[in-house]
Amino acid sequence: DDGNTTALDGCDATCLSECAAGSQTFNFTGAIETFVVPTGCSRITITAQGAQGGGMGGLGASMTGTFTLTAGDSLSVLVGEEGLTEAPGSYGHSGGGGSFVVDAAGTLLLAAGGGGAGDHNMTGLGGPGLTTEAGGASGDGVILGGTGGNGGQGSASLSCGCGGAGGGGG
Repeated sequence: DDGNTTALDGCDATCLSECAAGSQTFNFTGAIETFVVPTGCSRITITAQGAQGGGMGGLGASMTGTFTLTAGDSLSVLVGEEGLTEAPGSYGHSGGGGSFVVDAAGTLLLAAGGGGAGDHNMTGLGGPGLTTEAGGASGDGVILGGTGGNGGQGSASLSCGCGGAGGGGG
């Protein structure tokens, strides 16, 4: 048992013996985690969610992509941590961390930026994260969130599906 939740929708009877559609969600751990494409899977849909910034900060970006991979391929997943929230007046809020998925060759498949930190007085909300940079902070006299922030409670979900049946020749 690899811990994946399994659903059988999307696979025909000939495929069920080789794979079952399912998904696996990764949450923040502070470490790079590994996902190995199961036998019979040919398409992986990945959704990466950047983490929210601290101090009522902006939400992280959400990115989804579908990739054709081969059983046994290894993907590295890094999920961002939620930004820090400090006491009002301390100017210590930080942006949320981005979430990233790369293949074994180090090629970036998907990235979702973390949200910007909120105003130190908590009078507004930080901006949303983008695909390549984090959102800005609200108010004035604040520290901007972003790529240098303390990660975030993001997530990455990988869903596996079977290849389609071959068509007949003419």
